[in-house]
Amino acid sequence: MTEFQHDKMTPKKLEGLVESLAARVAQLDTELETMRARSNTDLAAALLAHEVCNILTPGKAVAQMALAKPEDPELATRALERIIVGIDRTTEIAEAVIEMTEGQPIAKQHTTDILDAAREAVRSLGTESSHHDITIELKIETGLCASISNVSLVQVFVNLLTNAAKAIESSKSPAGRIRIEAESSSCSTWNTGAIRLAVIDDGPGIDPSLRDRLFEPFVRTPDSRRLGGRGLGLAICRQLVESVGGKLEVSSSPGHGACFSMILPASPAAAEAA
Repeated sequence: MTEFQHDKMTPKKLEGLVESLAARVAQLDTELETMRARSNTDLAAALLAHEVCNILTPGKAVAQMALAKPEDPELATRALERIIVGIDRTTEIAEAVIEMTEGQPIAKQHTTDILDAAREAVRSLGTESSHHDITIELKIETGLCASISNVSLVQVFVNLLTNAAKAIESSKSPAGRIRIEAESSSCSTWNTGAIRLAVIDDGPGIDPSLRDRLFEPFVRTPDSRRLGGRGLGLAICRQLVESVGGKLEVSSSPGHGACFSMILPASPAAAEAA
């Protein structure tokens, strides 16, 4: 991680950094609107831009808190650390998108702890003040590790949690609940075994006419469209999961919430340890 001295950071410098990042996000957001009818390469750019927005938004929220308290150098330091982590994650996401669009094989074997990735995603969602009345439960077996990069799994969780939170809020319910479940499973496809995961919410559910098309780019529910969603999060979730040989599906009915379930290959290292 990049080294810096918090005693050299001033509110003005921090504000300049936040403004430059916000300007870039706004530019990427504008570019999204011109990419809907273009090639797969442009679609990859749209997916990347979407994830950049998701990654930088929490960092911006922390930076705004730091700007509101210029007398707190520790808060400024945490804000800068969050932004640096976001930049590092953006680089990893960019590499993943490039690999997917070029049809490249997975460059290296990854091992990611499911519980750690879920906790990191929840912390990211926790920076959104509008989500404070939503309870997130983790029902995950300890020691579960999947063959997917940490940055990819965190982004899948972040997208699914964000969508679930927005769905609950659109129902005008004073509170809601989201549950992440994970357990080990057998699978004939991988000799290392499999990990089954699910993100379940008690929101309003999904209209059957949209359910089978949700993973297509730019497909949005009416609530997502009203809240400014771009219809790209689920598309990149599926690509990230399928890039390691996994599978992502959704089951839902109006009024009964939604369940996004996935299966991922277990990490060979974890299987050997077991």
